[in-house]
Amino acid sequence: MKTSGIDVQLGYRLPTPFVSETSAINFNLLLNYLIDFKNVGLGGLKTDYAGSASYFGAGLGTSFPRWKGTMNMAWQLDDNLKFDTRVRYIHKMVNRAAKQFPGETFTGPGSVWYFDFGLEANVDALTFRLGLNNAFDRQPETYAPNVQSGTDPSLYDVLGRRAYVSARLRF
Repeated sequence: MKTSGIDVQLGYRLPTPFVSETSAINFNLLLNYLIDFKNVGLGGLKTDYAGSASYFGAGLGTSFPRWKGTMNMAWQLDDNLKFDTRVRYIHKMVNRAAKQFPGETFTGPGSVWYFDFGLEANVDALTFRLGLNNAFDRQPETYAPNVQSGTDPSLYDVLGRRAYVSARLRF
C-alpha cells in the first residue's frame, strides 16, 4: 500500500472590538487532498483507489475522497457568549467496483456539504450549550453496489439532523 496527499490547516483570528473588548471571530480551515492511494493486489496488479468509495466486503469503511474539508468559525461575542458553526465537505467519488471491474458501470456518490451550529453561554460557574448538527438534514449519498444502507456509514452522516443540549458546572 502506498499513499500520498496534502494536508493544510489555516487559522485566523479577527478581533471585533465594536461588539466588546474581548469579541473576536476565529476561523480554522482543514483541507485534505489525496493524491493517490495505491494498493498491490494479486499478481502484482497496482490499483489507485484515490477518489473511490468502498462497497460491501473487506473494503467497507475505506472510502477515499480526493478532497475533504472542515471549516470551523466561532464568534466569541464577549466573555459569556459564543456562536460557532462548522461546515464539512466530502468530494464526489467513483464506485470502487468501477476501478476493479473496468468496462462495467457502477454509480458513485456525489459531493456532500454538512452544516452544524452551536451556541454557548457562560453564567458564573455554569456553561450552557445547545446545537444542531446536520442542520439542513442532508441525507447520505447512496450508490450501488453497497451494503444494505446503500452508502458508506463510516464517511457520511447517516443519522440526519439532530439537536443537543448540555450543561457543565465548574466547582
